[in-house]
Amino acid sequence: MEQGASPPDSQKLLDQVVAPVIYRILFTSKSPDIAYATGLLDECLAQAASQSARKTA
Repeated sequence: MEQGASPPDSQKLLDQVVAPVIYRILFTSKSPDIAYATGLLDECLAQAASQSARKTA
């Protein structure tokens, strides 16, 4: 995420980062690892940055 970009809202973070991690904890035999959670967060932040860039363009 670039300096000055808008962060994702809390609902988007819950839907795209927290929920998939909790789902894996509760319903799969494979526990989420740091790389998985980091990937989800990176993707969420990238989407927020691109949406922020479109708003300012």
